[in-house]
Amino acid sequence: MSYADYAIKRTNRLVDDEFEQAMLHKSSTVAVAYNDWLSLLIAAVLAWVLPGYYSLLCALPLFASSFAQLAGIRWLRRTVAIPCAHTRSLPELLIAAPLCIIATVGMAYKLHLLGESIITLLIGGLTGLIFTMYHYGTKQSEKRRRKDRQRLDKKLDSED
Repeated sequence: MSYADYAIKRTNRLVDDEFEQAMLHKSSTVAVAYNDWLSLLIAAVLAWVLPGYYSLLCALPLFASSFAQLAGIRWLRRTVAIPCAHTRSLPELLIAAPLCIIATVGMAYKLHLLGESIITLLIGGLTGLIFTMYHYGTKQSEKRRRKDRQRLDKKLDSED
């Protein structure tokens, strides 16, 4: 039994019926969403608070949040196809973009990189980020889901 299986079993013991279990798992989804926002906010603050090269450590909360989500997806893929990638709503993007810019400018300021070159770096970085999120998030999502379904179908067929 993996740690993920143990965590789910432990959590399921906290409730009495399937409805409570479903609601508990939904509340975990809400908690993950708030965790993402908190991680982004902490990263923006750390970029300005930490001195010099330590400001690069502002990425640690983002790595921790991403690692936890990847572990959950890895566990999920054992039994069902990976869900389609979700896109952020406009209000979410309007909040996330300034926080990312604040963190990036904070690191640049602490590393004494502010100047004309930072504008080029920001434009290139944001363009690359948008392309990557679009390509691997939206475009590849259905392809990954289809491959997962095929893999799981083959696994089920081989068990029969």
